[in-house]
Amino acid sequence: MLEPEYRSKVLAKVFEDVRARISKAQGRSARTYNLRRRDVRYSVGQRVWRRNYVLSDGSRYFTAKLAPRYVGPLVVRKVVYPWTYELVGLNGNNAGVWHAKDLKPDTT
Repeated sequence: MLEPEYRSKVLAKVFEDVRARISKAQGRSARTYNLRRRDVRYSVGQRVWRRNYVLSDGSRYFTAKLAPRYVGPLVVRKVVYPWTYELVGLNGNNAGVWHAKDLKPDTT
């Protein structure tokens, strides 16, 4: 049998090694996840386009593949959170609250 002191030293070393490996794996995962992430902030009054989520509908002869990818331009009315924005149309119609991943800035 192993002595308790020796066993505790071995286990402490194993735990330290496991912590280091977990930290390294988390770093690799974060690097892969953040590779194509855009850090974009929009301000109130800025014009943006929002992603158009549509589904095909055979009964109406509508194909989502041919629908426009983005709808707009829209105006940011309010910053709800740093990553969500309340949008309104140019005519003042409410366009809802949208996440920053679904928006892109207007270039015109």
